[in-house]
Amino acid sequence: MSTHREDLFLHVVKNLNFGNVQDELSSLLHDCIVASRATGNQSELSLKLKIKPIGQTGQYEIIDSTTHKLAQAAKPSTLMFGTPDGNLTRENPNQQKLALRDVDSVPAIHKQI
Repeated sequence: MSTHREDLFLHVVKNLNFGNVQDELSSLLHDCIVASRATGNQSELSLKLKIKPIGQTGQYEIIDSTTHKLAQAAKPSTLMFGTPDGNLTRENPNQQKLALRDVDSVPAIHKQI
């Protein structure tokens, strides 16, 4: 049975690109938390590692890539009604129209006390 460092993953991430990957992930994680808190929606953060051996030298090339998707506020939807002729309208074609009219503004009478 092989043994490995208990902190192997953290050790590798900490050393990727001279620590820049860890800094980038920390910054992106913070952005995800802020966006999720602001919207109440889910954010995503991923780290992908490609590990490629270099011949029989015992060396490995590690290629990292990070992706993130910040939470977005829900876009408002629009409710529309279909008409018999196949169009869309904001007004319900099955509902009666109200005979609304403008009211002339009457100057208010102020009493002095």
